[in-house]
Amino acid sequence: MKEILLFGCRDKRDVQILKNIFVLQAVGIKLIEKKQYGLPISLLTEEGKADNGITPGMLEEYTGSELKVPVMVLAGFSVEELDSALALIRQKLTGSFYLKAILTEHNRNWNILLLSKHLQEEHRKMIGQ
Repeated sequence: MKEILLFGCRDKRDVQILKNIFVLQAVGIKLIEKKQYGLPISLLTEEGKADNGITPGMLEEYTGSELKVPVMVLAGFSVEELDSALALIRQKLTGSFYLKAILTEHNRNWNILLLSKHLQEEHRKMIGQ
């Protein structure tokens, strides 16, 4: 199943915009609550829940601070679908900035805090800071 997970979303209208963009492609859009930030990202996907039988409510809640920069994680997309999805996101979410990541075998067991840290480091390197 194709999904987009939103962490630290500052504008709830972004969720509706994404739902409108991807309604025909059957992409699930999920706004992740802060209390779930300590969970492995794969567990927050529909596929991850089905794979292991553990639900987010069964694990300890995160009580730390909010992410400094919102993060969007795309899961279950092929390379071609990903290119198209990212182009649509750039076109339609003009007022919002998200660090973006693809859920991979390498990062699927990371929580969003670790992934966000890596994404921020990569972003700083890209812009030369």
